[in-house]
Amino acid sequence: MEAATQNEQILVIKFKEAKEKLDSLKEQTSQAQKEFDIVESNLVEMLQAENKAATARYDNLGYCVLSKPRVFANCTIENLPTLFKYLRARKRGDLIRKTVNPASLSSFVKELLDNSKQIPPFIGYYLKTSVRYYNKGD
Repeated sequence: MEAATQNEQILVIKFKEAKEKLDSLKEQTSQAQKEFDIVESNLVEMLQAENKAATARYDNLGYCVLSKPRVFANCTIENLPTLFKYLRARKRGDLIRKTVNPASLSSFVKELLDNSKQIPPFIGYYLKTSVRYYNKGD
């Protein structure tokens, strides 16, 4: 019985240590993501302000290139019936489930934008420009 208690205690100790490590890494990841988002936003703003698509190429460092903006579309719950009707009228009922998958809706809105079509007012969207980093060897 004593051995089982000791094994249990060891497992509780290991579990506690593993949980603390996991929580710490999650916090570090969250902080790193915030820092990355700020730096990326600053770089995007700088490149756009200078009307540049890429940074200079730096020896032993690399360079960054603006990516084509990625579309993120959405529709409020109260506008879903209107959206469903709209999609069916455009023979895109394949996007409809109980709701429209946000990634699918974003892809559809991207199609509309690429073809210079008007986005209906009941569909909200925004464009997110990001940056890609290329290492010196890429």
